[in-house]
Amino acid sequence: GIEIADTIRQADGTRLIKESSVNDEVHNMYEIGWRDAFKWTTASVTLWYSSTDDQIARNYQRGEYGLNYLSVNLLDTRRWGADISFSQKVGPFTFEETYAYLKGRTRCASASACERLGEDNDYTSKGLQKVPKHKLILRAMWDVRDDLTLELQHIKQGRYTNFSVRYHPNRHLSVYAGVTNLFNTKYYDYGSGNGYYSTVVPGAERQFFVGMKATY
Repeated sequence: GIEIADTIRQADGTRLIKESSVNDEVHNMYEIGWRDAFKWTTASVTLWYSSTDDQIARNYQRGEYGLNYLSVNLLDTRRWGADISFSQKVGPFTFEETYAYLKGRTRCASASACERLGEDNDYTSKGLQKVPKHKLILRAMWDVRDDLTLELQHIKQGRYTNFSVRYHPNRHLSVYAGVTNLFNTKYYDYGSGNGYYSTVVPGAERQFFVGMKATY
């Protein structure tokens, strides 16, 4: 598994990197779902909830010879959401609508944890960082032939559209190409900020791609 290391400042000014004694995070996950097929569509609904009271935080703590960078179980996190999807098949056309709701909150697990986090504790009740609360995706696929499929996808979050084509002459070979952000729409996405904080950055402009997949 992944090893987490702490950085400890020494008396001579050097830094000692050693394996952290932090405990593994333990998550509880609960999920309930429903799926059914009707004459005109299929439908799927999933509700879920997860929790952990020993989430790891990494921050600087003052030690005997300076600042140490430590990993400690400090946070109590709850996340919940819903995933809803529909699909329709009309001749060679397939239409899909997917909606996702995601929300969460993070707090320090105890009074001592709050004290240890200090000013960094300000971020903890602001929901999930870099993750949109609502996401809607609309997708349309056209099976032009048994070996050729065109796909158009619209992501409502950024209001941009993707287009792709896939050609699979046999079960061993698949060739695909397409363009993301087809209309070169200007939108904004989440990016990494300083420490725990996130920032908003311009979304990716129009990009082209091509690829091939072979299986044996």
